[in-house]
Amino acid sequence: MPPSRKTKEIAPRIKRESDGSSHLNVIAEGTTVKGTLTSSSDTRMGGKLDGELKVDGTIYLTEDGFVDGSIHGKDVNISGSVKGVVTAANKVFLTGTAKIEGTISANRLVMEDGAIFNGECHMGVKSKDLSSSFVPSTNGKDKKLAKQPA
Repeated sequence: MPPSRKTKEIAPRIKRESDGSSHLNVIAEGTTVKGTLTSSSDTRMGGKLDGELKVDGTIYLTEDGFVDGSIHGKDVNISGSVKGVVTAANKVFLTGTAKIEGTISANRLVMEDGAIFNGECHMGVKSKDLSSSFVPSTNGKDKKLAKQPA
């Protein structure tokens, strides 16, 4: 008899294309990446990244995943830790184990009870519009939206 209790799926189901192939990049626990990682398909990050993650699809940062830098995706689901910038064209979802220190930019933000977020949140602005107008302060203590000089 199957368990009566529903369990939350941590890893995404792999999407199958019409030709039977699947597209999910997996950066496993115990892996460290330095630099920029770019992908056109969904990415599950369980390791550590010191740099930038740019994904045209959905990003899944597992509980063991850690990013010191920036994450850019269509949708971003975070269970791990981020120190930096998180940008989603659609939605950022923080599970109860997520820890974010930095800036979130998205059309929608969903936070489960237990998620920790310290920083700034910008919503309702397209990520491309926001990134072109975001200028960090020179003292490093605060950041303000400002128009770039023409």
